[in-house]
Amino acid sequence: MSRQRSRIACEPCRERKRKCDGDGSHPCNLCSGFGYDCHYRSVPRRRRTAAVSATPKTIGATTVPSASTQQNDLPTGSPTTSVTGKSDGNVILGLPGSSQCYVRSVESNSGAAFMRKLAMAIDPSDAPPLQLLAWNLFLGERLQSYSTPIWTSLTDVVSLAEMRTLAQVYFEKVDCCYGFIERSHFDRCVDSKWSPESSPWYDAVLCGVAALGCLFSTRRAEEKEAGLVYLAKSILEREAHLNSSIHDATGWLLRTVYLRLTARPEDAWIASCTTMHIIDAAGVHSETPPSKILRPMTHESPPDTRRRVFGVAQHMNIWMSFDLARSRVVLQNATTVSAVERPNNFTTELLELLPYSEILDPAMSLGGVELSSALAGILQRFHTEPPSVLAQCNLTLCIYRRLYGLKWEIPPEILDKALALIERGLQAVHAITVSESPWHQAANVPFQAICALLTIDSANSLALLGDTIAILVEIDQVYQTKATREALFAARSLVYMHQKRREADVKKQADMLKFYPATTVANDEEFIDFLHGQSLADFTWFNDFANEVDFMAPSDGFLDSSAE
Repeated sequence: MSRQRSRIACEPCRERKRKCDGDGSHPCNLCSGFGYDCHYRSVPRRRRTAAVSATPKTIGATTVPSASTQQNDLPTGSPTTSVTGKSDGNVILGLPGSSQCYVRSVESNSGAAFMRKLAMAIDPSDAPPLQLLAWNLFLGERLQSYSTPIWTSLTDVVSLAEMRTLAQVYFEKVDCCYGFIERSHFDRCVDSKWSPESSPWYDAVLCGVAALGCLFSTRRAEEKEAGLVYLAKSILEREAHLNSSIHDATGWLLRTVYLRLTARPEDAWIASCTTMHIIDAAGVHSETPPSKILRPMTHESPPDTRRRVFGVAQHMNIWMSFDLARSRVVLQNATTVSAVERPNNFTTELLELLPYSEILDPAMSLGGVELSSALAGILQRFHTEPPSVLAQCNLTLCIYRRLYGLKWEIPPEILDKALALIERGLQAVHAITVSESPWHQAANVPFQAICALLTIDSANSLALLGDTIAILVEIDQVYQTKATREALFAARSLVYMHQKRREADVKKQADMLKFYPATTVANDEEFIDFLHGQSLADFTWFNDFANEVDFMAPSDGFLDSSAE
């Protein structure tokens, strides 16, 4: 006999495999919150089964099923869905000729959707609309006051001395984690650019490095920075139709990094996709001998440099695609191996997170067991450089969001390690803020941490709220942009909404006790007989209850002060 459902789910909830609270006469809460068209089928849906097999993928000690084998192994409440014939922006169609349906839900990895769901759970009537907050510190306003410069040569924008100064800033603050440029080769190209026989073949890289040097040198944009950014863009677009090389890929990657730190999401994501396509055209991702017919060019850079360019480009494209719920570029014939560690360079720490990032692709519908194992593996790592620590934090928060969506219980020891990493992440944000290094995670990680801390809702997680809000206040005081103000306002609003909901819950309990007063133990003979000479402290359940209640007592008044 088939299982009888207590309620007929609407089509949007059925497609997303979400619990539907609709009754057929009014839109359900999920459709109302996300603006879906809440409707029901008039004809019963036929059941379908698909038998597919694939080889599991192993990452360290974590065995991860491939996308084609995971659909039948997920627990109830998984965020994956089956694909219908229509697309509303949250679902993509399967590959042509394949019975396997690939699904992408905006809730899978997106911090914006997680924040929206959190606000809806706290107070549906006062939840903000779906928007991407704290994506970077500037969100597109850094160069808005400058018109397109008319400079056509790098030497017209900066002098040789200025170029060397900006390059020094780049290699001190950016190269430590995004180390994909050979310093000795770069310095030779700088010297040759200001020689009588200079050529423009390396200009895009020089402009990209100088632009990032400007960004990490001053809080406010200058005309010089705008000139470098626009000149690099014109060079890259002009050279796009020619034979692509490692230098073109490096120039596009530098532009992607700059846009990720300063621009609006769509511009940065498009640049990251273009970078991946240039890498494909140049064969940077392949270490096998290129075809003399299809790709006759030769590699002019060391293998480790190509590996780093490809690895950082992957990292950028994957995470921007996750944040925006967009498709990422996958180069199927990649044959590069791991990059080699360099002294005082921590790029390999970042690239070692790539296998964990790749398994979070929405098409790979992981269950709670695989995600928990991956989270444990990430928390065992120790990253050193602040941007690398923040990348580890970002990945941890993303996996937590996935587990939270699955309603998967995380072991307390794992949760404690995650909270400890968030605390380290806050210290890293403070360090890069003091050094005036505007990494994109500076606002993003604290904001997403607040969302996670509120959903964890424990004594340890709530204890971190004060420090997290303080970090956002510090960032806003330093940069004072619309993006930082919006992130701080949204974070305070979420904490305030959480406080009001808890106050309402406490009031309900107080009202209940007015009708059913607590028993006076000293005068209750029946209760005394039940204890048989024992006290409440002798009962394990009461001790556990008392420990849980301890955190409800006001300590520093943080929640009250944050709701100003």
